[in-house]
Amino acid sequence: MRAIVVSQIGEVFLDDEPDALFALDSREASLYTEVSAGLHSFHVVPDLNPDRGVGPFEFELEPDQKYTLVVYTVDPDSDDILELLLVPDDDQGIAPDQARLHVIHVSEAMGWWPNGLEFDLLNIADPPTMLVDDLGYLESAYVDVPAGLLVIGLDPHDDMIPHWIRELPDLPGGSLVNIYTSDGPAYGGDPAVLVHFADATVHDLGPTWPYGQCGDGKIQLSESCEGEDFAGATCVSLGFVGGDLECDDDCEIDYSGCFD
Repeated sequence: MRAIVVSQIGEVFLDDEPDALFALDSREASLYTEVSAGLHSFHVVPDLNPDRGVGPFEFELEPDQKYTLVVYTVDPDSDDILELLLVPDDDQGIAPDQARLHVIHVSEAMGWWPNGLEFDLLNIADPPTMLVDDLGYLESAYVDVPAGLLVIGLDPHDDMIPHWIRELPDLPGGSLVNIYTSDGPAYGGDPAVLVHFADATVHDLGPTWPYGQCGDGKIQLSESCEGEDFAGATCVSLGFVGGDLECDDDCEIDYSGCFD
């Protein structure tokens, strides 16, 4: 069993053990550790505060089965209300030139109007192609894809049009890669997307806005600039005496060229 915290910091305790089985910061994951088969009780202590522990959560573990324990937030605007989701991991029979995506949906806020809580996972090609169809909240699904770079889209409207777009890190061949939608911290209806590799590395791709990618020449809602386009802003309009603005690689304004 391994664990990942996709929301707030937390310690995960097993049965009546005094020491935490997992102690992780937000957006951190563990390597696998052995846990005996059978029925077990888990509880979570957010922010290392025993007075705010939640649980117990009871799960039946099968022999010789790998699992990921997902610590996620039910409502990102509330006081650290955490839940646990146990999902089995299947890393058997992955071809050397393929990566297996295990897509796990724990973003409740994705369903805020006008979006649906269920979504399709798309391969952003021309035209987009379906990878996972109708993934529901607290559900997971597998899909094998070619190793290497992949751009995915999340479609909550069931119309083959990506509402959120993410460029995944390089996918190693023969590997299982977990992908999570997440709410915390609060992003409105725009889910964070986490990519979880077998070595416990976690990449937080964050929320992005519809059809907007930095470098596409258009200033999107999540951006403050694009190339030489600063939407009319200058160093002077931003309160400096003079100088030149720059646009960084994340399409955020760099004020270092301005002076007082």
